[in-house]
Amino acid sequence: MPRIFPRILFFIMAFALMNSVFAQQSVAKHEFNVGFSYMTDFNMGGSGFTVGYAERAKPWFQVALEFDANFNLAGTTFDNYSTLGGPRFSLPGKRISPFVQVMAGASHFRAFGRTGSEFSMKYGGGVDVQLKHNLLARLELGDLVIWNPTTHYLQLNTGLVFRF
Repeated sequence: MPRIFPRILFFIMAFALMNSVFAQQSVAKHEFNVGFSYMTDFNMGGSGFTVGYAERAKPWFQVALEFDANFNLAGTTFDNYSTLGGPRFSLPGKRISPFVQVMAGASHFRAFGRTGSEFSMKYGGGVDVQLKHNLLARLELGDLVIWNPTTHYLQLNTGLVFRF
């Protein structure tokens, strides 16, 4: 038990120091992103768009919402629409900020004359690269998991982020 106390104290001090370093950075509280989306299960793929909003609670933590639409997967009439939300953890930098995220929500699909909605999750990460003061470029890669039956889709999103 006595060996654990110095480790706990070290982590508390490191976290406090990390918080004070991040507190010196001026980071916008809100962000809006829009861009291109590509989704594939390695047999079929389709493109579409992504739109999102995030609110920053801490310089390293955001709550994000995202809507993705992908159309004509493999040239068929299979379309997928996903509405997801969840935490995003980032490592703020002056020019480059990597992030990881886990989102949950619902996916609605239209395929071959049928429609349906299922619970879905997306986990992954990406990187934001600053172009101008409040304008960034985003590259994001995630695994979109749709239940019943469980299906994994690789989703690549790229676009612009506007911070305000």
